[in-house]
Amino acid sequence: MATTTKSTKKTVKTDYNVIAGLDIGNGLVKGKVEIDGTTHPIDVPSAMTYTSSSRLDPELDLDAVDDLANHLEATVVSSAVPATSAGRLLFGTRAVTSGGHMTQFHIDAHVPKSHEPLSVLLALDVVASQTIAAAAKDSAGDVPESLCADCVLSVALPIDDYMEHRTEYRDRLMREPHHVICHNYGHDIDVKVTFTEVAVVPEGVAALAALRSTGPEFMEAALTLARSNGATIDASYTGEVLMRLGDVIGIDVGEGTVNFPVFSGGSINTECSKSINQGFGNVLDDVVDRLRQSNTGIQAESRGAVEKILLPKIDPEEQTLKARRIRERVMEEVDRVSPTLVEAIADTFTSVWRRVGTSCEVVYIYGGGARFIANQLQGRIEEICDTGGIGCPVVYLDSAWSRNLNAEGLYKSAKKLAAAM
Repeated sequence: MATTTKSTKKTVKTDYNVIAGLDIGNGLVKGKVEIDGTTHPIDVPSAMTYTSSSRLDPELDLDAVDDLANHLEATVVSSAVPATSAGRLLFGTRAVTSGGHMTQFHIDAHVPKSHEPLSVLLALDVVASQTIAAAAKDSAGDVPESLCADCVLSVALPIDDYMEHRTEYRDRLMREPHHVICHNYGHDIDVKVTFTEVAVVPEGVAALAALRSTGPEFMEAALTLARSNGATIDASYTGEVLMRLGDVIGIDVGEGTVNFPVFSGGSINTECSKSINQGFGNVLDDVVDRLRQSNTGIQAESRGAVEKILLPKIDPEEQTLKARRIRERVMEEVDRVSPTLVEAIADTFTSVWRRVGTSCEVVYIYGGGARFIANQLQGRIEEICDTGGIGCPVVYLDSAWSRNLNAEGLYKSAKKLAAAM
């Protein structure tokens, strides 16, 4: 039940019920947040940086506030965030462009994501920002100084991290309310975020669950694309057939991890599912090093800078000749360093295949990091699956389609959780 604050001017809503499904990746936070029946897509770099004291335009822009999570300047007060990580923070795109030292997930340090303060701070950024955005619309820009957000949240952890730390991660989020004090505008706005229920699921699992609800037309399109790219998939496999299959292995290629969720009889098989602490981010880091050592003149000092070259905002065919040549040169470096990751994925997949290969009916390759290694990886996985000449279809789901699958699955999980409360 929402509460209100009375003033001489008007009655202002201050309490909000939030449903959030957030795929907190090593490179991006993608997801959906629902407030008062309206759903908002989330696409925020997984980054923050510290600042001393600076303010954006104190006038709240109602047209821009929906993207506040990419510009939030805030102080977070939370028992889930250690004192060493406290301070005045910039989030999202603003953190990336601020020129300050960015805090990102440590993809080489083998620190469980559940133990990194960033995994809590990014969730708070999104929930608090969307609550402020909703309040801004309700109050015509005259946002109260205090807001409350009761949030049902669904998030994912890498499979190995999930197996060991899911309960303590959930407890950290739910133990007590968190305060996010927004400094963007003419007056501070204190958002008290209470996670009333949290579902923690293994990464990659939500994507496969969402995939089963996409419909046979989507799967037929995926099969058509896979065959056009050289995949040897028998004609008897159709979109409708794939929708019925319950024994599945997924290969979810992310920036800092690769997850191998296994479904047996339509249900997650956690005993046989695995993950590795490597991902396409390691490839990007290697490319950055190689470009620094080369005489190409290509300036790319971070993973994000390389990604911008590889994923231009316009169709590569519409780029200038110079931009296309830079992208081609960077792709050459990607192809040179990718085999290390491909072999690491193949090794772990082999151990999974030995346990469930006899019953496995289809393998899906997906995730935001899959597109640049898809050709190399698909061939290796097909070789492993074809042991003894039996084989099973290996379907690459183009990242343009599949990079949002985890987010979609997590949002559906949060909706189901909220409906059961």
